[in-house]
Amino acid sequence: MKASARRGRDAGIGLLKAWRVCQSAPDPIGLDNVRGNNRKALCVVAKLVFVMCDGRPGTRFFMGSVSVGMLFGKPHQTVLNWLRQLEAQGVIRRTRKGRPVKKNENGKPVTGGKAIDRASEYVFLGMPKSGSGD
Repeated sequence: MKASARRGRDAGIGLLKAWRVCQSAPDPIGLDNVRGNNRKALCVVAKLVFVMCDGRPGTRFFMGSVSVGMLFGKPHQTVLNWLRQLEAQGVIRRTRKGRPVKKNENGKPVTGGKAIDRASEYVFLGMPKSGSGD
């Protein structure tokens, strides 16, 4: 059995592939209903989530604020604010909080004491309906 078949609703595409697809994909229905600070960037993040999940509500995905921040050229705290706004509007729900890791994949301590961020897990709930999120 393939890993994607075992995961069921967890079979979304990765962040970088979704970012490339997102650039040319049409806007999903309901994207106009996304509201918040820096609406333009917030809509791009919502569209990115939609593409990662192939538009299927209930799909789980991982998204790290540091990685998304690099794509947008923004600090990770800004991305966390955007994700919280999408959560408040019912677009996504965080199911597992990412955590800093002080060891690399080989179990060795990270040099300089810097932590590596692990992505948080979210579930895509769908685009907001008209009149929500204000």
